[in-house]
Amino acid sequence: MELWQGPAPRRPYTDNIHPYNWHWFRLYGAGEALNNGTHEIDVCRWAMGVDYPQRITSSGGRYHFKDDWQFYDTLVTSFDYGDKMISWEGNSCSGMRYYGRDRGSTILGTTGSILIDGNGYEVYDLKGNKLSEIKAGNVISSSDLMGRDTMTDAHFANFIAAIRKGEKLNSPIEIGNVDVTILQLSNIAWEVSRELRLDTTDGKILNDAEAMKLWGANTRRAGNRISEARKNLKYARSCKPMKQTLSRRNFVQSGALIAMACAAPNAALAEPGQPLESRLPFILAWPATPSATSPAPR
Repeated sequence: MELWQGPAPRRPYTDNIHPYNWHWFRLYGAGEALNNGTHEIDVCRWAMGVDYPQRITSSGGRYHFKDDWQFYDTLVTSFDYGDKMISWEGNSCSGMRYYGRDRGSTILGTTGSILIDGNGYEVYDLKGNKLSEIKAGNVISSSDLMGRDTMTDAHFANFIAAIRKGEKLNSPIEIGNVDVTILQLSNIAWEVSRELRLDTTDGKILNDAEAMKLWGANTRRAGNRISEARKNLKYARSCKPMKQTLSRRNFVQSGALIAMACAAPNAALAEPGQPLESRLPFILAWPATPSATSPAPR
């Protein structure tokens, strides 16, 4: 538990945190928007060719149960680009499926629509008639609660190979950083209960000092990690594989993939039965107690 908590304030072990429910607590997670929402928003941004929006709105709450969750179980957030818009809806406690799917993205265009999920896509005309479809041929798990699904495995394999061997990232860090930044801003809009207007060059909140205070926070506190994300992104860019190998105990387990892959290219990243818990591309940590041979953030 000590390694797992990483840079967060220390709390005693409770059985509703590990291995998945950490997402719903501010010390460790950022809600469903920054969990599964990042993947769908990434697809929509890719399809529409957009980055930071002009405005963000967000509303929702914890409605299904009255318990110790600190985030919503239901959220609707929208990203306004002027001539385009992306909306994301999360219902963590409802079994109602959309288009017969647990998750996915629908791109609504002027001449038709495309329905995309982890197993392919379907093309429809404006009247809702299916024109064509492409299937990936793989069974994609979408409700895994252990972090051992096929999509997660593929992401980790690509990320580690990029650090160790220079393999091209399927989703470059700079692009993933925009995804998680705007969804963190959705969380901020939810926290302050109002619309946020943004600088479209960097995503900074305009004319709202109270909301902007949530932009950055010390990793020893619960809250937003955007500033820390940018520091870690700079570190990731400067990191190169090293010949030295370091002991796993010198690293914070939560979010230490970047440090371990750089500093210990031949070491195992996780022992059997011990899934690494930090999955968001912006949480890239470095050693809690750097050794003489470990790289340090700049």
